[in-house]
Parts: sequence; C-alpha cells; structure tokens
Amino acid sequence: MAGRITPSGEPRRLRLWLILGVYILPILFFWFLLRPGYSHHVRLGGGLLMLFSLLTAAARLISPY
Repeated sequence: MAGRITPSGEPRRLRLWLILGVYILPILFFWFLLRPGYSHHVRLGGGLLMLFSLLTAAARLISPY
C-alpha cells in the first residue's frame, strides 16, 4: 500500500509539493497533513500557519485601510 505508514512504523516524508502548498495556500493543503503518518510537530506547524493566514485574512477584511 503506497502512501501508508510502513510496517516498521516509519513516518511519511514531507514532499516539496506539500511544503510549498502549505506555505502558499495553507487553508487547503493543511488537510493533507492530517493523514496518518505525519508527526505531531509537522501538523502543529501546518496548523499554526493556517491559523495565522486565517487571522491575517480576517484582519484584512475588517481593516478600513
């Protein structure tokens, strides 16, 4: 089964497309990090980046400038 955790328990490797996707469009690509195999630290970093982007977007919507 490709894309799953190996029987030895190896975590998934972060691919370049996923790193760039989380950086450019974190609201969409963060959900890929929720698949089994990614570490807690990777998910936390992606979640914080998504939260920051949502707060920035909300601030831009309510800012009068």
